[in-house]
Amino acid sequence: MPKISVHGKGIESTTFEVGVGVRLFDVLLEKGLYVENDCGGLGTCGKCKIIVNGREELACHYVVDEDVEVAIRRTLSKPAHSKELNHIDPVSPILTKSSSGTIKFDYKGTTYTINASGDSCKAVLFDIGTTTVRGQVLDVRTGDILDEVAVYNKQIPYGSDVISRIVYSEKHDAVALLQKKLIETINEIIGELNVKKDDIDLVFCAGNSIITHFLYGTDPKPIRYQPYLPSFTEKDPIPAIQIGIDVSERAILISAPLVASYVGGDIVAGIIGSGLYKTENTTLYIDIGTNGEIVLGNKDWMISAAASAGPNFEGGEIDCGMLAQDGAIDDVTIEEERVKVHTIGDTEPLGICGCGLINTIASLFKNQWIDKKGQLIAGKMGKYFSDGRFMISDSIYLSQTDIDNFIKAKGAVFAACQTLISKVGISIDEIKDIIISGSFGKHLDIDNAVKLGMLPKIKDGSYRFIGNGTLLGMHMAIIDKDTAEEFFTVSERVTYVELSEEPGYMDNFSASLFIPHTDISLFE
Repeated sequence: MPKISVHGKGIESTTFEVGVGVRLFDVLLEKGLYVENDCGGLGTCGKCKIIVNGREELACHYVVDEDVEVAIRRTLSKPAHSKELNHIDPVSPILTKSSSGTIKFDYKGTTYTINASGDSCKAVLFDIGTTTVRGQVLDVRTGDILDEVAVYNKQIPYGSDVISRIVYSEKHDAVALLQKKLIETINEIIGELNVKKDDIDLVFCAGNSIITHFLYGTDPKPIRYQPYLPSFTEKDPIPAIQIGIDVSERAILISAPLVASYVGGDIVAGIIGSGLYKTENTTLYIDIGTNGEIVLGNKDWMISAAASAGPNFEGGEIDCGMLAQDGAIDDVTIEEERVKVHTIGDTEPLGICGCGLINTIASLFKNQWIDKKGQLIAGKMGKYFSDGRFMISDSIYLSQTDIDNFIKAKGAVFAACQTLISKVGISIDEIKDIIISGSFGKHLDIDNAVKLGMLPKIKDGSYRFIGNGTLLGMHMAIIDKDTAEEFFTVSERVTYVELSEEPGYMDNFSASLFIPHTDISLFE
């Protein structure tokens, strides 16, 4: 039997045997090794390049018939804890513990009785992102978030975005496999959170529509095809162990209701957390992750859309990318042709986070080291240019592909904003508040994001960061029954726009593939 030896930066070298004729892509996935791909292994995206016996090959095309040595160029390092340990005074919690130890769970007008044990009355909240999954443990009695853990979604090897995961699940009849990988991710977080699993009474999940379908083991294929309808928008509570979540038998699983095909429960939670649904001001809510979800509106109306931004705002699809944590480069400045680097925590640089990507590209553009198309200008960069890359340090760099991916991502976000604004017949100047949600928001330089054409420029309004709006909204719902009920009314009030069917979207997107845009007046 052929032997495969695998090595690469950040992974433990390993050797294993396989059968003759197996596809290398499938073998690496089976072993839990990361292979970048956007097409679910169909061989159309060309991103699963690896080094086999010293030669560059596409993993999805390479069939093993002899011993091979495989070098994986990019791995996903495990993110460190990134804690937002908020406190909100309980109002009327949906979980209450009696003096006898019994837990009462109130949900959509129904009361459930849970026979509690130990130091219970705790909930775990999960923001299940395409790239990153964040979990928190909440003491419902006090309103305190006790701990937070973030890990990469174990579904990533099956596609860097949700569409490629649907493609993979279709081709390989793998809905159950994608569900399993998601549950493994959740269980990994539970194992690392500072809580005993026997003390958990409630598991509350929120994610985009496709991720939520995978969570319940439901085929999300209908979302990919017209009329782009999810199989469900709400789910009744079930025992969490029913789908394999590693908690006590009594723990109940609930999930945030979905809006439509590409706007899910995570955005409903964000609307709650941001307060957009009850504000007088016309407000733009932007959740920047792998899918850039946008909501425009106020207390009277809300309209939403989702743009495929890709994972690079979270460190994905960037050769030296990582999440925003200690050691992540969050700023690069160029002064007198010298590069200066700043990292989160002021530690040795380990990679580039999403904010670092934005700030670095902004510095490159300001100093004319890249042009309006984002092309690196070698003659300007001197010793910092090597092998077609901008060398930030001896081992950390931005490639031309990294910059190209960013321009597509920022273009998708801005074009989505522009399309929604045009559709409701208002101007950018009528927007009074722009709310930024997402784990990297607290590090985001708004001026740089605007100068690069990622965020709209508003003259008389303000920008506001709310951290992780999804987890904030879930937190608020658990400690207040009335807010929990708002989840369901809000999800029904949001109008969804399918950008792929909007005549102006592709024109807006194409115009956004420049720095900052073909219409510079929008950013002056």
